[in-house]
Amino acid sequence: MLIRKIEIQDSEKYLKMLNQLDYETNTMMYEPGERDLILEKVRSDIKNMDETKSLTLVVEDKVSDCWFSGITLAHNAKSVGEVDLVLQKAERAGAKII
Repeated sequence: MLIRKIEIQDSEKYLKMLNQLDYETNTMMYEPGERDLILEKVRSDIKNMDETKSLTLVVEDKVSDCWFSGITLAHNAKSVGEVDLVLQKAERAGAKII
């Protein structure tokens, strides 16, 4: 299992995972079918996360090539230094940061 920062090329897997979560949980912001399923919007959102230095981590497991098999974590950091601290904490907790 790898924990890493989301990248533009993750857009399709990320969108599939979010859509799947809508069907599997009662506590998401969207109900099944409500999410805007436009891949270009997801790409734009991920690009914006990078530009604003927001931190969104994905958990990737080799079990599935279709979508991320675990969770997505988001943390809005105030600086690049804070992003580094969050990643260091995750690594100390056992995450493999790539």
